Amino acid sequence: MEIDCKIEKITTRTAIGRSIIDKGDKQANLGVIEFNDYLILIDPSPNEAAAKIMKSLLKEKYKKSVKYLLVSHYHWDHTFGLPPFSDSTILGSEELMKILQEINVNQRQQHKEVIVLPDITFSEKLVIRDASLAVEFYYYGGGHTKCSTFAYFPEEKVLFTGDSPMKKGKENISDNNVLLMIH
Repeated sequence: MEIDCKIEKITTRTAIGRSIIDKGDKQANLGVIEFNDYLILIDPSPNEAAAKIMKSLLKEKYKKSVKYLLVSHYHWDHTFGLPPFSDSTILGSEELMKILQEINVNQRQQHKEVIVLPDITFSEKLVIRDASLAVEFYYYGGGHTKCSTFAYFPEEKVLFTGDSPMKKGKENISDNNVLLMIH
């Protein structure tokens, strides 16, 4: 398995990460917000091997640990990379928790991946602060999936949307109402 992971700076305190497996067979993006003493990650990599590489790259680049990790929704490319972040506090919507608990264990076992549940859930909004910065996490009942969330970093006006919306008409909203994406 060939894995390529990269981190690209967006603003002073934010970055985007990308994991590409087997030349694009599996891939995922993630968001990084740098607080004074720790990092906040929006989504892990698509599997454990890529997540371990990404975690190492983050530690090397920032010299900080990932304290919080938001899971934007339940799809495999946003959940299968969670195990290497067991030392982080996993965040997600209450709806994400319900869906992950309901997912058929056999379906996950065929991928040989571990289901990691959020440590902290929220129904509408959660704010994480340090002495001078804050990030806001929102669940709005819709988007790419019925458990989709997003993160807003007001300090630099950066919005991380997970897969809501995706570009070029590739949006799969089969398990949700597209009207909820319009606010």
